[in-house]
Amino acid sequence: MQRVSVTEVVSGNTVVVWPQWTYAGTTGSLVRVNGLSAPPKDSPRSIVSSRRLMFLISGCDVYLKQIHGVVDGALVCDVYYSGRDVADQLPEYATEKLNAASVVNG
Repeated sequence: MQRVSVTEVVSGNTVVVWPQWTYAGTTGSLVRVNGLSAPPKDSPRSIVSSRRLMFLISGCDVYLKQIHGVVDGALVCDVYYSGRDVADQLPEYATEKLNAASVVNG
């Protein structure tokens, strides 16, 4: 488990964090929240989902747990804020979560 600060929200399920994470020889600052689905960028819902995530965790410390891999340069993992899974705090954007046995390579 790693504690990081959210410095920017990129989309409804992806954030930039500091300090950078390192996983399986890869280092980066993008984190994709496991269990959240971001609407397509050209959708009005995209702006709403990004703002919801921004209001919840932007500028806050979060914990990265249960890493599932790196996809398109983003670490896919469970993200916790105030002791609760972020995906559970935004149920309107929830999607099926990767389980502990799932490993994503990309």
